[in-house]
Amino acid sequence: MLKLLKPYLAVLLMMATLFFGAANTRAQAVVKVDPNQNWIGYMNVFLLPGNGGSFLFGNPYGIADLRGVFGTTNLTLSPCTNVWETADTSYVQGDGITPAVNMDANFYVQDDSLVNTNIVFIGSCASNTLTLNPEPLTGVSYTSTAFIKIFDAGYALIGSVTTNLIAGQSFSLSLNTTGATHAQYGFETEGPDANPTNTTLGNVVINVAAPSALVTVDPSQSWVGYMNVFELAANGGGYDYGSSWGLSDLRGLLTSSNLTLLPCTNVWTTTNTYYVKADGVTPNKSMDASIYVQNDNLANTNLLFIGTCLSNTLTANPEPLTGVTYTSVAFIKIFNSGYGLIGSALSPGLSAGQPFALSLNTTGAAHVQYGFETIGPDGNPSTAGGLGNVVLSAAVPPTPVVVITLTNAAPTPTHPQSSVLSLYNSSGVYTNKPVERWLASWSGASESAFTIPGTGRTVLKYSNLQYAGVEFYDTANGDNVGGTTDYSINTTPYDTFHVDVWTPNANQFGVQLVSLNPTVGPQVDFLPAGGAITNYGWVSLDIPLTSFTAVNPALVLSHLQQMLWIDNQGGGGFTSGTFYIDNVYFYKSSVIATPTLTTGLSGGNIQLQFPTHLGTTYDVQYKTNLTDAVWQTLQSVSGTGSAQTIPDPANQKSRFYRLYAH
Repeated sequence: MLKLLKPYLAVLLMMATLFFGAANTRAQAVVKVDPNQNWIGYMNVFLLPGNGGSFLFGNPYGIADLRGVFGTTNLTLSPCTNVWETADTSYVQGDGITPAVNMDANFYVQDDSLVNTNIVFIGSCASNTLTLNPEPLTGVSYTSTAFIKIFDAGYALIGSVTTNLIAGQSFSLSLNTTGATHAQYGFETEGPDANPTNTTLGNVVINVAAPSALVTVDPSQSWVGYMNVFELAANGGGYDYGSSWGLSDLRGLLTSSNLTLLPCTNVWTTTNTYYVKADGVTPNKSMDASIYVQNDNLANTNLLFIGTCLSNTLTANPEPLTGVTYTSVAFIKIFNSGYGLIGSALSPGLSAGQPFALSLNTTGAAHVQYGFETIGPDGNPSTAGGLGNVVLSAAVPPTPVVVITLTNAAPTPTHPQSSVLSLYNSSGVYTNKPVERWLASWSGASESAFTIPGTGRTVLKYSNLQYAGVEFYDTANGDNVGGTTDYSINTTPYDTFHVDVWTPNANQFGVQLVSLNPTVGPQVDFLPAGGAITNYGWVSLDIPLTSFTAVNPALVLSHLQQMLWIDNQGGGGFTSGTFYIDNVYFYKSSVIATPTLTTGLSGGNIQLQFPTHLGTTYDVQYKTNLTDAVWQTLQSVSGTGSAQTIPDPANQKSRFYRLYAH
């Protein structure tokens, strides 16, 4: 059987959690790298990218076989070596030294009680030598990431976040899990299978979590201000001075529920050319305003700083006269006893409506600070209102997610039954040719029947779709060897494949048609850039069969035995989507363009030439006299999509020709 596409892992998991009881953090759940939890392994195996990257199989793996090993203080992730057999060309190429497959190792945990929270996954990467160099014989690089993924009840992916693992840096991921049924977190390591004797490929070492401390945007804490002043970048960007400032001078405004950050205006004096250029309107300095809490009791913990950015208009446009853009980030910083900086974590930015989460291991620090840093030119008080601000709050309960489900039927097909080979239609307009099964055992998806409320129509529903195989074998292939029913499909009388799809969350879709002798499966993709796949409405896809044969001319349209639905192709789209499918059929175009018959004389023959359409039969007919009762067939040909030429000897007394397409 042919299994061509990468599966998506959708396995039940368990998750470690810490809950913090303060009212302003009750919707936060924090998970970390804890060896006492039930960590699970799953391996997906693919051909190497150079060999097409096709999916081969996937199954649970012991974590030691996966090469995930917990020590007392860390977790080590390494390339998979347990499949290496030099005599087995499934895993090692014929030279006995070159890997033959790509291993996608997933090491994870799950706790479904954590849905409907803002879940935060924290940890720190002690070292990462895995990604320094590609595997030398294949040239394929190894990757390792941390992730959180959430799913609906059918394991359709409804949200995910990932981050790279960088040596010496902490990581923190946060995800709103409202509306989810299942939640997963862990690590994914991908790359070629490895020779156990090769010790140069490196590994990733993740620290086991230290005792945790949670802080947030709490106006009741003692927030302090400090300003560093620099020359503008255009003037060299040199440091001028730094000193403690009051919060109001720094333009940090605290209320009982939030903190607002604005550009600094309190130094603006039009007659002072230190802060304002001689024109009296252009800023002359860059102001680096830090608003923070210092709490040295947070040393020797794994510190987590969380909150929510309610709005951010500060970074929308640069300051108009200098062209310098304002920035604002959250931070944790740790210092030695002399206030030398020994570690820090910064948010990539503060995005409106989004939570943020930072973590930092503060072991060995004497001083610990967390807060916000806003940088940009000093502002003119009379125009500063147009420069925007940032509004921050403590972590807040997530906004409920409205789950939209299918409520309307797909369009009823209108092609005549005589021109259609139907595999599935809910309307009963067509008689369906039997299909052996709509979900092959090797699929990366789940499938069920779904009855659309109020319509009586039952459609196919695919959840967590990476790829799903549809099987219709003859009696010599698959699990139908020696069977009594030949399910294989002959599509040569037809020229177009049709399917209707409805999805609440995906923006890409692909179709493969597969013949087994030879085994080929050309694929036609509808990627995000094309905009064909949209949400919450039926999308009708009509694909000329020439689109498949253009990808691989070896496809045997007269003997198809598999079909695949796909949602894991490249193109940057949403993967593992939910799809409702109806009206799966092949048809001959109901409107055949009137063929144009042209003639010429060559080699004593009249050359009758005409364009053709794949799946259409053309009869070249003639009469000696127009009064003859019957047209005679000179020759019949099958359309190929290219022009055809039929010769007829030119020694006929007279002949009238016509071209009949059907």
